[in-house]
Amino acid sequence: MPFYKFKKNDVYINTLKTHPEIKYFIYNGTASYNNTPDISGSFTGSIRCTDPGRLSLFELNVDRVEGDNGYITIAYDGPLPGSGIWELGSVANTGLIYQFMRKDATKIAFSSVTSAKFSAGKLGEVFKGTYPYTARITKEFFPSGYRRYVAPVIEEPSPGSSGQAVVGRPGMNDPDAPVIVNLGYVSHLRALKNTINHYDYVSPHFSYSAPGVAASAVIRFLYFSYVGIGQTITLISTDGTSVEYEAAAAENTAANQFIYTGGQPTVLNSLKNCIEAISGHDGKILVSDPTVTNSGNYYIKVTQLVDGSAGNTTITEDLNYISADDGAFTGGAQAPGGISRDFDTSDVGLISIPTIFYGSRIKPGTMKLDFYFTGTLIGRLEDKNQNGVLYQTAPVGSRGLGSTAGIVLYSEGFIILTGSWDLSYDNPGTNKDGYTILGGSQAPSWTYFAQSISGSIIAPKSAFLIEMSGTSKIQNITMFATAPKGKINQSNNPTFINFVTGALGITSSTGYIQNENIGIKNIVSSSYNTPTGSFERTTYISKVGIYDKDMNLIAIAKPATPIKKTDARDFTFKMELDI
Repeated sequence: MPFYKFKKNDVYINTLKTHPEIKYFIYNGTASYNNTPDISGSFTGSIRCTDPGRLSLFELNVDRVEGDNGYITIAYDGPLPGSGIWELGSVANTGLIYQFMRKDATKIAFSSVTSAKFSAGKLGEVFKGTYPYTARITKEFFPSGYRRYVAPVIEEPSPGSSGQAVVGRPGMNDPDAPVIVNLGYVSHLRALKNTINHYDYVSPHFSYSAPGVAASAVIRFLYFSYVGIGQTITLISTDGTSVEYEAAAAENTAANQFIYTGGQPTVLNSLKNCIEAISGHDGKILVSDPTVTNSGNYYIKVTQLVDGSAGNTTITEDLNYISADDGAFTGGAQAPGGISRDFDTSDVGLISIPTIFYGSRIKPGTMKLDFYFTGTLIGRLEDKNQNGVLYQTAPVGSRGLGSTAGIVLYSEGFIILTGSWDLSYDNPGTNKDGYTILGGSQAPSWTYFAQSISGSIIAPKSAFLIEMSGTSKIQNITMFATAPKGKINQSNNPTFINFVTGALGITSSTGYIQNENIGIKNIVSSSYNTPTGSFERTTYISKVGIYDKDMNLIAIAKPATPIKKTDARDFTFKMELDI
């Protein structure tokens, strides 16, 4: 069998970059990855031993049941002289595959086992791990009143009367050492601050804390519980949209009419509904719920959706017993890039995507989020500029259309959602679901996207779809193996020789000597039935073996059908292998 060494230009190593598509659907607290069904096994309710929204590393423990199946004792040659056979510590047979390792003189251990724990273990002690390892996409909601971090508190030592440290205080083995009163706390969102700010060269939206401020005003109800019919209040949003709201006998949001009587909360709620209605400012002005003061009167706060000094607009009204502080929106200030929000004080939704879902990086521009409410698409976010900034692109005519609702960290696998406007497609503020960790129902907004997967709430009316493409790099080796002309026309296959009478030269009861002049079988076809054609050395190449430098066979390539090889023919086989 001939061997040929690969030449310089016969071997190429390439990197193949692929972008597999990913769909992650969430409904009522459950999730599905790429429409993976939850298949029942012969022994388990879920053949993958995990739910459809999780990926299992190595796909181990398929259709296995965890249980108490006793113990397995493994014996091996003891490390001590004269110890003979030394038994390994008992290993529980749980019915599942899991890794274990005994402590021996090699000092090899799992990375999850600390040096102190390994050193404390006895010779032969078993260190165990668990399978399956699973991962899923998670969601966290940070309401505006929730602290993103708590600074640690370190105080000078407070010694007792004997000069020693006060008992029970952490870190007080040395009376002169500082005392850590509070270790502090950093949320996952705050931990991303430097990463977010790092990408500010891409877009000003990548700013953890933007100094821009949206203008606001307070509308107060004083003394009595009604206003006069036909009286009006006019509000102007940052983009210049001016709407007049009129007091009437009954609420009619389509006509911008709010009810004039029924109590302070009723009147202000009706005005709130009109401002939020499609015929009103349709989300361009955010309105708080009526709030009672210490004196028993009520007020609502109106805030421009878009920040900037352009939102400092005049409020015109002739309402009895209702007044707008300062008669205008105030406090609006422009931020660099027209951004107004602070991740430490705003409602923020954080979606974390493990790398097992997307590989080395999420492909820029492929992120798309769909928000469904009672089966209807009420919002879609897309990275239309392929820079990580998410804009609302659908449905046509939806509130917030064209607005920025969040950012994506493609290399790190995080989606940060800041869009807080009401996405209700009908009757704003009335279509609610149980989103927040604060309890109670809330109207749908982008900050609540995928909140049901957190496990802390139930949102039976909402469904969420995350679509993206990952990035996987596959190392590929291409090899060219040449069968030259005039070579590789010899075979060790017994059919290569023409075995006829006289093939054996000498034979006996103990052995035989083969005739040296046995001919090669002629397989050249002829036009006649009996004689063959003129002899030509012919072989068929059925396998190409690949060997390492030590002549160890490491791979075999097989053509679909054997390749006919004659002296006059040469072939080059192209072989590709993912490594």
